[in-house]
Parts: sequence; structure tokens; C-alpha cells
Amino acid sequence: MCIDVSRGRRYGDGVGCEVGVIVRGLQDRRTQIVEEICTRVCAAVPELTVEGDLEYARGLRDAVEAAVDYGLAGIERGGHDAAGAQRLDTDIAGSEAAVGPEEAAGSAAAVALVPEAALVQARRAARSAVSLEGVLQRYFVGHALLWDHVMREAERVGCGGASLREISRAQSGQLQRLTSAIAHTYTRERERVTRSREQRLADTVRALLTADTTPAGDGPSAAATAGALALVRERGYELEREHVAAIIWGPPLHEASALLGELAGDLSQRPLVVRAGVGTTWAWLGSTRRGAIDMATLARAARALVHHHGHPGSDPTDTPPAASALGSTNGAGLCIALGEPAWGFEGWRATHRQARAALAVAVQQPGRTVTRYTDVALLANAIKDPLLASALIETYIDPLDGAPPKTAGGSARAAATGALRQTLSAYLQAGRNVASTAAALNVSRRTVEYRLHTIEDRLGRSLHPCPPELQIALQLAELATDE
Repeated sequence: MCIDVSRGRRYGDGVGCEVGVIVRGLQDRRTQIVEEICTRVCAAVPELTVEGDLEYARGLRDAVEAAVDYGLAGIERGGHDAAGAQRLDTDIAGSEAAVGPEEAAGSAAAVALVPEAALVQARRAARSAVSLEGVLQRYFVGHALLWDHVMREAERVGCGGASLREISRAQSGQLQRLTSAIAHTYTRERERVTRSREQRLADTVRALLTADTTPAGDGPSAAATAGALALVRERGYELEREHVAAIIWGPPLHEASALLGELAGDLSQRPLVVRAGVGTTWAWLGSTRRGAIDMATLARAARALVHHHGHPGSDPTDTPPAASALGSTNGAGLCIALGEPAWGFEGWRATHRQARAALAVAVQQPGRTVTRYTDVALLANAIKDPLLASALIETYIDPLDGAPPKTAGGSARAAATGALRQTLSAYLQAGRNVASTAAALNVSRRTVEYRLHTIEDRLGRSLHPCPPELQIALQLAELATDE
């Protein structure tokens, strides 16, 4: 009898023992395997949604983790899931006649023990207009990479061909059950949402955002774009206007609509509001006059609305109507990202791309309620480019983390390293004023000057003027620390 003492499991002699040893090795490297699969599937099957779909991206990792756990559990159980596989096939074929589409999907998943995270992501993909082919292809890519890890682990522990055949049979069965349930769930969800007017609008807006032609062009693509624009006009929104895109991350659609209606204020047309996900609302505020949208005023109004939403104890007589409609829910996590004013169809698309970029920064900075693209443009582009971000950190931050004098003790050395970053950040926030920096840090002016000289020595450059890349590198480092 083979016993895995650390996990308290008993495996049968021979093949079963070897399979158990391989599974244990794979489970010990679970985090590494998940990271590799996430990277590989994104490279092999690029996103089919609009760039920056945060809900879909986050859900992808959850689905990969669940699929890896599901696959390893199936390998460990071996042939014991054969009955479950047969029940799944029967359930998918017959359950929809007895219950509704959603209930059928849930019943099928329950019988086969398919992880809920994978089914949730399948429904999300259907709502985001990601193709079923693309969804399934990612699972096939992940399956192949997991098998590579199985082979390497088997070689490492010296397991024989019989064990690999047993694992291959079990893994293939798990993949078949998983993809069958996902395809079933995706299809039912897609059928459901295509009947929804709001989903039709969301699909139309996504198509316009990714269209490779303008409505003034020729051919089928131009005709499709013109048709999509007509649907948007039916909602009372014209694209030959000046636009500002907003993305609200947090409240449901009807509550976000109340916020946006208040933000629109005296603009000449009502906002276009689109549900992009369960907690994500896209919107555009429009005006017939160029320059009519004052971004400073708009940002202040947005902050006021979020403030009232997050502070239900405020005087109700001083609460804007939109905030009142939101009720007394705590506002933690609610944020608004804003693009910049732009004109016409291309401007409508451009300002939305800017709002997306601003949102990517906002969600990584807890407590940041309203984010304008112009305030974070450089940081947003650095976040999108891992090579650039890494280079900035290596050039401007790593030298600050160099070893303090060897005479310092361990805690003192760590404090000295953190003090340089803290001082530099405070110095930049104070407009490079030494006295203000000293007051903010509650240290002497001499201490600040000493630290600034140390920073210049380590960077090999003067802080006068301070390169903008240094400020971006500091922000990137702070984001990495928050994570």
C-alpha cells in the first residue's frame, strides 16, 4: 500500500500508487501551473472582447484555477467518474425539456461536479460576445499544457507507462465533461441574452467600438456599422456630437443610470448607457456644442456623487437625487473613470478607450473614486506595457532599494530603504519643496536634503528637473506593493 503521509491519502498498489505520487507533485506546483496556463491561453487565443474587459480577464484566472483543480481531482479519482460522465450526457440531452435553460445548465453542472467558476466564465463569455470556439480552444490549450506537466512529473519521479495511460484516460474524460458542460451553459446563456434588448444594445456598441471601418465607407462592413449606428440613434443618442466617455465600476445598471443622469446636467442630450457586465456600466455624455463639456466641473460633480453614495449619513437634504436613488449602500469599491472630450464617431470611440485606460489604473488604487485619463495617461500606458513597466522599475526604483550602510542592523536597513522611496514620493507631491516635504514627513529639513542627495547618488542623475519617468516608476512600485 502506498501512503501519502502529508495528505493522509491511501492509494492502491502499483499504478494507483504512482498516479497518487504524480498528482501530489502537481498539486505542490499548482500556482506555477495556473500562471503558465493563464499566460499560454491568452497568447494562443487572444481576447475576442474589447480590450480592457476587466471582468472577463479576472474571471479567466478564476476559471483556470478551477479547471486545474477539477483536472487534478479527476486524475486522482481515475475511473470512478465514469458513471458521472454518462449521467452528464443524459442530463444535458434531457434536462432542458423538464426545466428552463438556466436550470438545465445548473443541473448538468451539479451532476458532473463541473466547477462553478468555469460555468460563470462561460456565461460571461456569452454575454461579452466571445465566440464559443475561442472559449473551448482555451481549455484545449490548457489541457495540453497540464499534460506537459504530467509528463515532466512522471519523468521526475520515475513512473511507468501504465500510470501515464491511466492519467491520460482520466484527464481526457475530465476534459470531455468540462467542455460539454461549458458548451451547454454558453449556448443556453447566449440564447437567453440575444432576446434581451439591453444585450442587443451592448452587442451593438461593442461592434461599433471594434469596427474596422466608418459608416461612410463602402461594402458590407460599412453597411453593418451604419445599421449599428441607427440602433444607437433609436436610443436617443447621436454620434455627430462632442462626447465624454464614463465607466462606472460598482453599482448595478439602474443605479449607474441615475448617477449618469445627474452628471449629464444641462448637456443637450441624455447619456447613452450600456451594461457591459454585472458591475460595469459604460456611458457617453454628449453635447451639440464643441467645448461645452467642462471636464473640471464634471469631475467635481462625479466626486460629489460618489462621496454621497459612500457616506449615507450625510444630510439627506444636501444629497443629489442620483445619490439618493442609490440608497444607503456603502460606496466602497465604487469608482468612475472618465475619458476626455472628443468629436464625432471616432471621438466617441477614442474617449471610451481613454476611460478604459483610466479604469485600469483606478481599480488598482483603492479609495480612488474618480479618475480622469489626462491625470493617469502615462501610468495607464506603462501598466499596459509590462516591458516598459519593468524597465522603469529597474532604472528608477531598484537603485533606491540598494543596500544601506553595512553598519546598520536588519530593521534599520529596511527602514532606510523605505525612507528613500517615502521621501521621494513626498517630495514630488510637495512640488519639490524641501520644507513642505520635511513637514509632511515630520522630519528635519536636513534629513530630507540628505535623503535627496542619497537618491541622486543612487540614480546617477539630478532631481532638478525631475524626469516624469521617475514619477511613473514610483506609482508603478506603489501599485505592486498594494497587490
